[in-house]
Amino acid sequence: MAHPSTLIAGGLIAVLLGTASFLSWDATHDPALSEPIPVQPLPSAEVPLWSLRRLPEAITVEVAVDQVGDVVASTLASTEHCLMIAEDDRVLGETRPDDPFIPASTQKLFTAAAAMTNLGPDHRFVTTVYSSGPIGADGSVAELYLVGGGDPVLMVPEWAAYLDEQPLSTGHALTPLDQLAGQVAALGVRSVSGSVHGDGSRYDDLTTVASWKPTYATSGVVGSIGALVTNGGWSAPDGSRVQAADPAAAAAGELARMLSGAGVAVAPTFDRAVVPPGAVQLAQISSPPLSEIVATMLRESDNAIAEMLVKELALTAGGPGTTAGGASAVASTLQTLGVPLGGVTIIDGSGLDRANQATCRALLSTLALVDDDPRYAVLYEGLAVAGVSGTLRERLTGTALEGRLRAKTGFLDDVAGLAGFVDDPDLAAPTAAAAPATAVDTSGGRRVTFAFIVNQAASDDELRNYRVEVATKVNEWLVRALDPSTIAPPGT
Repeated sequence: MAHPSTLIAGGLIAVLLGTASFLSWDATHDPALSEPIPVQPLPSAEVPLWSLRRLPEAITVEVAVDQVGDVVASTLASTEHCLMIAEDDRVLGETRPDDPFIPASTQKLFTAAAAMTNLGPDHRFVTTVYSSGPIGADGSVAELYLVGGGDPVLMVPEWAAYLDEQPLSTGHALTPLDQLAGQVAALGVRSVSGSVHGDGSRYDDLTTVASWKPTYATSGVVGSIGALVTNGGWSAPDGSRVQAADPAAAAAGELARMLSGAGVAVAPTFDRAVVPPGAVQLAQISSPPLSEIVATMLRESDNAIAEMLVKELALTAGGPGTTAGGASAVASTLQTLGVPLGGVTIIDGSGLDRANQATCRALLSTLALVDDDPRYAVLYEGLAVAGVSGTLRERLTGTALEGRLRAKTGFLDDVAGLAGFVDDPDLAAPTAAAAPATAVDTSGGRRVTFAFIVNQAASDDELRNYRVEVATKVNEWLVRALDPSTIAPPGT
């Protein structure tokens, strides 16, 4: 039998060799690791004093890193990708972490971080109704103006009901336009003799991004964007996903319809117009807190919310409400936060533009903000949860990752991304709730953070499988690090 010191020395050598091979991702495939490894309790049998399973945690962790790194390297060997895995401030493995890749919707993490920094979790957007003059003795007003404040979740009951029926968007944040109409009626307004106008002048008049693929407008990828938008920028609240040609005018039409339902006689005319000086404020409604809106954006990968937030960030930075100004504000904010921007190019807020570039290091650094400040809790709490919510609700069900993987997904032609967290089973069970105003607590167990992007000509199924493979291997590392019996069999 080997002397105990020999066993420990051998373990240390294995660590040093294993760490080097993982960091270069140059290793051979281990078929035994090709399927997820379920979490098992530690064996209750007595462990010999000099067992390999009594090696210090630092050693077992590094061996686990090496073993799982081998398989990740083999899985992704033929792809153009970046990958980075960390626990707390410790990088466990990386491949091309500073190389730029098209990020797709993982870019929404950048937008979320900038919004939390510059606006704050408690920020609310305000939508206001003005009349052209005082309410007449008979309850009449000449003209009404619906003035947009950038609220991306203003909607009518039919659209809210439609969203709640979809697995992707259950629990979507909303601001009920019918309640605003009810306020107007409660003031005694009984008729509008002229028109209802929509004022979206807070932002510029561009309702899309010029460099986007034209098919985004025709395939239901993103609705019209602007300072006054209802129902996600779609022309009808029936789920048909046709972009509103003029979202401000469409919002005015929806207010007219809600007013009619509240008993106010309204002429069937509505358009876009800026509220005139001297107009009288009648009513206003505030959105849910920004933390809930950003959680919706991340969980559902809502493109319109991301783009409206970017325009609001442009205003906050002191410029006009434009996409370009907002993209610049996001980049400046990330730099202030210490996120490394080498290789990062930000064109829009949603990640739809293929000229966007991100690195895995920048994504991982953004996710790390959750440990530093309660404002960024939404970067954890707001993410889709495997088998539970959002874009991952119907993914990875029945696997070891169900309820334990939280991530921002990304998907475009030939692009897939996944960035987020895998929790060990001792952490509180994830839910689909919006972020609390507290820092994320990891005291109950371990959490691995990872970022992955692949830019590869492949089928949609292949791209999705890459994401599943990476998430599975990250989970395998966590299981192996927690359970030394996966490093050395029981009884050794």
